[in-house]
Amino acid sequence: MQNKIVISLLLIVLLPVGFLVWLGLRMAHNEQQVLEVQVQALVRAQLTAVDDSILTYFQGLQNDLIETASRLDQGSESLNKFARESSQVTQVLVIGADGKRVFPSANAVLSDAEKQFLQRTSAIWENPGILTQGAALGPSAQTANAFSTTRRKSDVNSGSTSVAAYASVEAGQPKFGWYAWHWNAELHHMFWWRDAQNRVIGFELAPVAVLSEIISRLPATSGDPALANTTIRLVNSSGQPVYEWGRYQLQANEKSLAMLPLSHPLASWKLEYFAPGFGAGAAVNTFSILAVVLVIGLALAGLASYLYREHSREVRVAQQRVNFVNQVSHELKTPLTN
Repeated sequence: MQNKIVISLLLIVLLPVGFLVWLGLRMAHNEQQVLEVQVQALVRAQLTAVDDSILTYFQGLQNDLIETASRLDQGSESLNKFARESSQVTQVLVIGADGKRVFPSANAVLSDAEKQFLQRTSAIWENPGILTQGAALGPSAQTANAFSTTRRKSDVNSGSTSVAAYASVEAGQPKFGWYAWHWNAELHHMFWWRDAQNRVIGFELAPVAVLSEIISRLPATSGDPALANTTIRLVNSSGQPVYEWGRYQLQANEKSLAMLPLSHPLASWKLEYFAPGFGAGAAVNTFSILAVVLVIGLALAGLASYLYREHSREVRVAQQRVNFVNQVSHELKTPLTN
């Protein structure tokens, strides 16, 4: 009987405590998952904002180059002068409607820079079609206005020829776009534009100038309290960080908590996000839940101990009463028998 009482009291304590522990751990796990999803959404939004900032730079440059291409004289002297005076364009190429090289001219004496340019772009000259496979950036109001302005100017200058050219563009033929390739482990960019005569003009950008413009648009480490426990890296195609901001101290070989590939034409680059683990806050909540369960368990254990002592006392009192009755009965039984 005593063992049954002990087992019952243990079950009264252990079953609720076990259920509360399971329920608390499940709640903590669910809370941790919700927290991770929320933090990852915030991190992705932060990285996407950086990507949009870089994309805005390329969209603005795209608009400027469209306007430049529409009014640029395609003579060799004018093209060389533009390449020399431009702060971001290093070389210019022109491919005729027949797919042959127009500039740099095959009959002209080439400078060392032009020879190196032809070497860097040898794949384009072997297959000019790969240049125009480079997609344009997403539509924007500025791009649409620049395209519309370019069309009006070309219509005025070229008459019905430009109308046919733009009709073919609207029918699906690409008008402009970006081409990216690697040369000597360095990423190069070229913006191309197709004129009304179906000639393709390409502007090669200086990698150093592009990187400088991109970094100038990225946040700085100092002055932003939101970066106190965060570090974001801009990583190139080779996996090497080219710029980082934030005051979180990275450990050796630490893996990023989030990663976002950049948009075209920097699709081979990526952003990496470093910070303390997402589950730090959930671990504190788990500890709090387990502490509450422990308090409840101790309270139930105290109650069970009290009930056991009261039960034992009542059992002893009942036993004493039984012993007293038995003794009195024995004392009365002897004289009555005599």
